[in-house]
Amino acid sequence: MSSSLFGLVSLAGNASLDELRARGSLDSTGLARELAAMLREGDITLSLAPQSDLALAPPADGSALGRVVSLIREDGASGLRKLVKEDQGVFVRAIEAALAGGDAAASITVRPTSSGFRRMF
Repeated sequence: MSSSLFGLVSLAGNASLDELRARGSLDSTGLARELAAMLREGDITLSLAPQSDLALAPPADGSALGRVVSLIREDGASGLRKLVKEDQGVFVRAIEAALAGGDAAASITVRPTSSGFRRMF
């Protein structure tokens, strides 16, 4: 786990993908891989801003982003962890697409878990 990335998330209490991209030093792929590692370990969870376009009308095109958004909405952390363990590439492509899309990056929020705090401190 990237202690600096987890530090950014934990200090704020939560952070959008946009905020993490702006404050961190990783490129989109690096950020997506670090988030996948932290998610796999149970250190973070993802959610959607309640009134965002993604929350109200998720992509229905079968894209990686659409799959991840559906998991966030329907299965939460357990579904995302399972996806990352089985096919991390789908998760990485989804985060990269969200970061490229602007609005999606502002809609996806990263939150630290108590497990992440225990591991870090």
